[in-house]
Amino acid sequence: MKLVIAIFHIQLVMAGVFGIDDRIDRYQITNPLIREAAISSAALIPKTRIDQSQEELVVMQRSLVSGNGFCTEEKFANHLAIANCSAALIADDLVLTAGHCIDDSMDYGCDDYNIVFDYARTSDKQVKLQKKNIYNCKEIIHYDFDFFNGTWLDLAIIKLDRKVLDRRPLKVESRKMQVGEELFMVGHPLGVSQKVSQMGHVTRIDKNVNSYNHNLDTFSCNSGSPVFSKATGNIVGVLVRGSGPNYVKENGCNKWYQANEEDFHETNDLLSIKDLLRELL
Repeated sequence: MKLVIAIFHIQLVMAGVFGIDDRIDRYQITNPLIREAAISSAALIPKTRIDQSQEELVVMQRSLVSGNGFCTEEKFANHLAIANCSAALIADDLVLTAGHCIDDSMDYGCDDYNIVFDYARTSDKQVKLQKKNIYNCKEIIHYDFDFFNGTWLDLAIIKLDRKVLDRRPLKVESRKMQVGEELFMVGHPLGVSQKVSQMGHVTRIDKNVNSYNHNLDTFSCNSGSPVFSKATGNIVGVLVRGSGPNYVKENGCNKWYQANEEDFHETNDLLSIKDLLRELL
């Protein structure tokens, strides 16, 4: 039962691509607003997947082909895939993510994660992590995971073991969204190096559960991804849920799932932590 719950937590976001797959690597970003957002976004990577004991980092060599049985010609198929969740820097020592990414009882607690910046491709070559960009979780400042009791709140704030001095914290907006507002998102679909979904918008507002739906391309391990207003570049929510199987098997290997009209991707707005954010930031 514990294993089932752990998998359920990490895979709350299971979705797919809406229409054309517009996801890109960081080095392909041309919009300065989106680039700044990407630079200050992070990955939550289990410590067991990064060996820091040597001068040169040793990273688990796992791709979507070797780890998920992807077809070799699929987009990002050969990219490194080691992240569990995504996050964003909101103060010089605080990151915002999804609550369900944190679970001490399942070895996904504060002590089990590295918070990693620049887990991203700077060219079409494989990513290379640097020790200076790897942080530890000092404590959990805020935690909400209410999947079963009606509020559907799913947010966490992590305090880092030291300040981040080489990039700027991102601004946040605690407000209700409007249908049609344009969005973009930064994160790690299925754990791969950082990708940006650039072309999405709010499709539905749920006034009762602190959330809104959108058509950004999301997958498992995008959990915790910051969702941004395209107009301001500010964070307007955290990706927490989705439907769809992530990928489907065709001719003996897996391909990214193409979402249909019944599928949804859902983000918590930040109204539930508005007062806390004002206090912390």
